[in-house]
Amino acid sequence: MPEPTPVTMSATLAADEALARRRRAGERVLSMASGEIGLPVLAALRDRLAAAADENAYGSVAGSPALRTAVAGYWERRGLAVDPGLVVAGPGSKSLLFALLLAIGGDVIVPVPSWVSYAAQARLVGARPIPVPILPGQGGVPDPERLREAVADARAAGQNPRAVVVTVPDNPTGTVAPAATVRR
Repeated sequence: MPEPTPVTMSATLAADEALARRRRAGERVLSMASGEIGLPVLAALRDRLAAAADENAYGSVAGSPALRTAVAGYWERRGLAVDPGLVVAGPGSKSLLFALLLAIGGDVIVPVPSWVSYAAQARLVGARPIPVPILPGQGGVPDPERLREAVADARAAGQNPRAVVVTVPDNPTGTVAPAATVRR
């Protein structure tokens, strides 16, 4: 069995711990570190969630057909044809990304900047993160030209890039790359 890969504490968890210490000390803080900032639930969403309270059984592992079709439609309206059968929905991006990286294998192209978890998760599954800068204002999508170069360089160095992390809209920049960049 291979040796476990040492992983440092993520910046997100460190920020959460610092915020918890400050709360215990009596300070009022608004967390902007891990996506749980404590804002009230949108009334329309709260009502839809309440109406679905009786739907409490496990759903399809990949997500309901209606959800997968809606996701494909979202991308189609933006000019990117997507087969709903290739869409997977899950409880959050971290668990989905971890499962996909384990299933795909190989090394992982990671946009720079990107959320702290992406490169760490690649290392956890034994992959090497290969950083590729984004184009200005087009977060979440590695620069297509530099992506080609990075893949060629990695293969020449004996690496095996098999996955590319793409986030639209991007986390952490909040920008949305144009459809043309995503296609390239």
